[in-house]
Amino acid sequence: MRDMSYLFGKCTVIFDSAARNNSLYLCAEEGHENALNKAAEKLRSAGLWEIDSQKSVAEDQRQAYINLLSLRDQFELNGVVAVRGDHPKYPSDDEQWQAWKSVLSN
Repeated sequence: MRDMSYLFGKCTVIFDSAARNNSLYLCAEEGHENALNKAAEKLRSAGLWEIDSQKSVAEDQRQAYINLLSLRDQFELNGVVAVRGDHPKYPSDDEQWQAWKSVLSN
């Protein structure tokens, strides 16, 4: 299991800004951007990610994410790490996380 410092400090991190919470993320190391975009597209196709709502964690915000999020779960597939975190104001949703895992695993 990778820690938050690695995931949010070294990887490209994207999230669905229109989601009812923003505590689910997709992360990938440099060179895995295509896999990252494919994973987001799978979630869009399943209705789990809004079209045109994709945002990236900005360089100047990375440390705040590391400091504020607690890591709940993660899984890796094809170079992409899906991350479930909890933010004090935005706890993650178990049902949504299970749906993400199901869609991304198929």
